[in-house]
Amino acid sequence: APRVQQGLFMTRTLLRLVLELFEGARGAGSRTFERFRERYPQAALYPLRKNYRSTPEILQLAERAIARLYGPGQEAFYRLEGVRGKGEVPVLLDPPNAAAEAGRVAEAVAATIHEGTPPEEIAVLARSSMQLAGVEDRLARLGVPTRLLGGIRLSERREVKTLVQLLKAAWSQNERALMDFIEEAVPGMGERTLTRVEQAAQPYNLVDRVMNDEAFIRGFAPRVQQGLFMTRTLLRLVLELFEGARGAAFATLFREFVQDLYGELLPGYLARIGKQGPNEEARRRHLERFVATVEAFAREEPESGLDDLLARLVFLERQDGPAVTLSTVHAVKGLEFEVVFVVGLVEGAFPILAEDSDPAEERRLFYVAATRAKRRLFLSAPAYGPRGKVLQLSRFLGEALDEELVALQNVRPAA
Repeated sequence: APRVQQGLFMTRTLLRLVLELFEGARGAGSRTFERFRERYPQAALYPLRKNYRSTPEILQLAERAIARLYGPGQEAFYRLEGVRGKGEVPVLLDPPNAAAEAGRVAEAVAATIHEGTPPEEIAVLARSSMQLAGVEDRLARLGVPTRLLGGIRLSERREVKTLVQLLKAAWSQNERALMDFIEEAVPGMGERTLTRVEQAAQPYNLVDRVMNDEAFIRGFAPRVQQGLFMTRTLLRLVLELFEGARGAAFATLFREFVQDLYGELLPGYLARIGKQGPNEEARRRHLERFVATVEAFAREEPESGLDDLLARLVFLERQDGPAVTLSTVHAVKGLEFEVVFVVGLVEGAFPILAEDSDPAEERRLFYVAATRAKRRLFLSAPAYGPRGKVLQLSRFLGEALDEELVALQNVRPAA
């Protein structure tokens, strides 16, 4: 009928318009909107110029970064009027290295909570989720709960989780951890076999029987015996190595144990799971970061040992309720927080300088990161990288420094 035709033709026009306008469109470029005005000159234009989220000081910093994507006369596409009253100038932190950055940001987060800001109104943002591991660990030490967006906790990485399951099983007689470790890492020990082993151990603790009852192990088929004897060796090794080890000694033993575990003791494990992605090299990097985190923990807590490390990991696993958000910038789009910390603002990290990176997209991401903050914004850039390499301040911060859009705290020259 004519009335239905009218509705369907109108719908077709809208569908085609969506495809024509947004095919290949990325970011906040102005061309999409200019084409709309060219094609539909009779359309009314209602500019949305008011920003109800961020303070004028935060908006000014963000707009300074993104303005370079536009030409003269295009200010309407990025310049907004802040409705909030005058606020604090964004603060630029200048820690000596990534470890100090993690500590300083964590302490500032804890202080912000102590001042009355709810944890769920605080976010720590980074270009990559791997940059958040240090902050996560330091916040855990301070008893601050966190939630992670846009990435996987380092302790939840498959290769790290397998290591932790073995440590829990040996140190805490944790049967569930032992079952998970065997199923994941011991060849020839599938779910059905493990069920038989678990049932045969009852009513005694499975970990105790595997570690101390050779007759129990001999009661299974040769292939199962082989897997259980290997598991017993690993469990005993954990207890022998870490009994009484504290501080620096614990850290040294921990690194050596991880190297041996994924070298001689579980040969081929990383290569096997690496076929399912991420690859073996990436998984070794995850393990190295986890070991480095444990070493930092041991340096700052000289009396710490394996029991303290496991307690810290349990804290991370059991977090619920209000929590500080740790997130990549991509994952936090559309969200807002009273207080935001952006870490790792150095050339090569934010912005990324790889051959396939898009400089314009990096600017948009910085704009997104800054404008997640409603009231206070902290920006952090470590001065030195691994082996004392001097890091250059992100160009986004350099531009802001030129116009005094941030409060300085012992800041070095920008790139």
